[in-house]
Amino acid sequence: MPSVLFLVPRPVSAAESREAVLLVGGLAVAGLPFGLAIAWRKPRPFRALLERDSGWRWGVAVLALSGMVGFLVNDTSSAAAVAFAYVGLGLVFPSLEARWATSD
Repeated sequence: MPSVLFLVPRPVSAAESREAVLLVGGLAVAGLPFGLAIAWRKPRPFRALLERDSGWRWGVAVLALSGMVGFLVNDTSSAAAVAFAYVGLGLVFPSLEARWATSD
């Protein structure tokens, strides 16, 4: 007969917590070069928005590069994770701004 003990939460060990941090940080570290490539090459969905205001393009590129350097110098994924969040926002916000401008 199955036990109902699997419903009781158990404390997370330090090793499991560290693995989760490494996984999330690894995704951020792997995503930063993609953000840099999008800003540098300007693929079709982002081209018009990044060419209209080059400040967004340079901002995303600098954030992606600084996140990669921060990861290499500090050897933690926290710098990369914060930079990855801002790179994503830097790529999404110009499209939202253009949509809001056309909806008025």
